[in-house]
Amino acid sequence: MGKEYVFRRMTVEEADRAFELVLDRISWMNEKGIKQWNTNHYEEVYPLEHYQLTAQLGNAYLLEDPDNGSLICFGLIAYEDEEENWDEDASALYLHTFVSDRNYPGAGSVFLEHLEELARQQGLAYLRLDCDKRNRKLQEYYESHEFYPVDFFSLGEDIYEGVMMEKELTDDRLMLMRPTEYYADQVMDFRDEMLEAGDDLSGCADLESVDSFEEWLDYNTRFEKTYGPDFVPSRIYLAVRKEDRRLVGMMDYRTPLSERLLHCFGNIGYSVRPSERGNRYAEEMLRLLLPICRAEGEEKLLVSCDKDNEASKLTIIRNGGVLENEVEMGGSVILRYWITL
Repeated sequence: MGKEYVFRRMTVEEADRAFELVLDRISWMNEKGIKQWNTNHYEEVYPLEHYQLTAQLGNAYLLEDPDNGSLICFGLIAYEDEEENWDEDASALYLHTFVSDRNYPGAGSVFLEHLEELARQQGLAYLRLDCDKRNRKLQEYYESHEFYPVDFFSLGEDIYEGVMMEKELTDDRLMLMRPTEYYADQVMDFRDEMLEAGDDLSGCADLESVDSFEEWLDYNTRFEKTYGPDFVPSRIYLAVRKEDRRLVGMMDYRTPLSERLLHCFGNIGYSVRPSERGNRYAEEMLRLLLPICRAEGEEKLLVSCDKDNEASKLTIIRNGGVLENEVEMGGSVILRYWITL
């Protein structure tokens, strides 16, 4: 059994020791040629006063060696994105300036376990952090703790090339995320698999009509040109399997309902790639999207499907869908379901 450490809030008086750990880590990274936040004059951007103030606000945590009272690991936290790199607000805890004493191997893993428990106790959905994508070993370390890369950002060449990573704190198989450059290749592979199978890419923002991820990502501009006065903004979500970070499905959330959407298409469209069907992923995708819609002020949602699509009917019904009626469209019969949130 590993050594038991004490996890607690850091006091203002302990900020000196935390800052010493930062300076020691910067010196070590310089010596090893590792690029992390040692490349951007971190000790000047965030001087000692920064750690003192964060501790005073109660947003600094540490691990303490109970044998000698030494501060052996610490991290600064926030409950909103301080740098505005993440696209959307979420119930998340953000970890910044995560540093451990090199004489205590394994302390960082213990700290992350305690921090995850802290986030779970507060009912938060994500634990988020970032690292320099040139620091592959650190990224692999976070991946070993089930943090998933979701996007990139840059503070300037040779300053900081960040990869944003998050750990979802639910027991679901899938996680929903907005499209990012990190998943560009998987999005286009998803497109190719769907087209090869001759499938309709429902809920994929006309992915079949573009030749590149960059072109597709501007879907609302394309939709506005196509639908004119009937245009309704779409939000696309990627359904990524947490186990292996594979893109298994895609969803489109549209609000408010236009006359065209109200007639038959509804608020939500979705697709699951052919090789991943039979796992009830669509049901889970829809279930995960409903709280997002509720947070947007929705009280009920219209979801429709082809009358002959038994799997889609079950997906909607299992998520509380109540059939209102059937409508004809292009020679097909469409079932219109309402889901009350």
